Amino acid sequence: MGWTVSSRAVISLFASHKESMYQDRLDNEERVVSSDLVRALALGPDNGLAPDRFDFEEIDLDRVDELSPPEDSPLVLDADASQRQAIAAAVAGRSFVLDGPLGTGKSQTVTNLIVGLMHAGRTVLFVSEKAVALDVMLNRLKAVGLDSYVLALHSRNTVRQAIARELGRALTEKPQAPRLADEAVTRAGETRQALSASADAMNEVRQPLRRTLHEAIGRVGQLSEVPVAYLGPGSNGASPGRPPSGRMCWTPRTWR
Repeated sequence: MGWTVSSRAVISLFASHKESMYQDRLDNEERVVSSDLVRALALGPDNGLAPDRFDFEEIDLDRVDELSPPEDSPLVLDADASQRQAIAAAVAGRSFVLDGPLGTGKSQTVTNLIVGLMHAGRTVLFVSEKAVALDVMLNRLKAVGLDSYVLALHSRNTVRQAIARELGRALTEKPQAPRLADEAVTRAGETRQALSASADAMNEVRQPLRRTLHEAIGRVGQLSEVPVAYLGPGSNGASPGRPPSGRMCWTPRTWR
């Protein structure tokens, strides 16, 4: 049949963790295959899932303070409304892609997201193609006193003794994350409501101009270089070339 048998020996370095990963996939093959999320990632457009399989209704940005107030959320770093929107979706068990250009606070958001899931009693696996991203996340969690919840396994140089020490430390230590006093939380809520009310007032359309105060201030700023037309001489005793006391009028171009 054309078969031949040859004897040969292969010498190389075989990483044991790769063998463990392969065995893990074999042991959990059914669970992996049955996951819609894995199916979507692996097969892309050919996954055969319903187009709306992972659709969900996000918290409206205008209601995020009402439905997910920051003083009641387990945030350890500053977060704006859109970031809190993503955190709330993750804690609710939604699957989504968090995208944004450099400097928009993605790692800060992921830190809050991890803490929110931990607060909800969930276990989090954070993976990255680049080791520097893992170090950034570890340092952020250390900075807020939550490194005792972290088991770092991102280095091929990690040895069993180091893992055992980390596990032992996690069992003996009681992590104490910093927490605001109740008075500070109440004050933060009141300040947030006052700021939100100010923003609402600035963006409320007012009559008779049919403009918001924000638009009116911006328009006045645009007209800062427009010439001013003073009332003519003899009006209310004004002298020629000088405006009457307390009275002036804008040119007709002012509110066009």
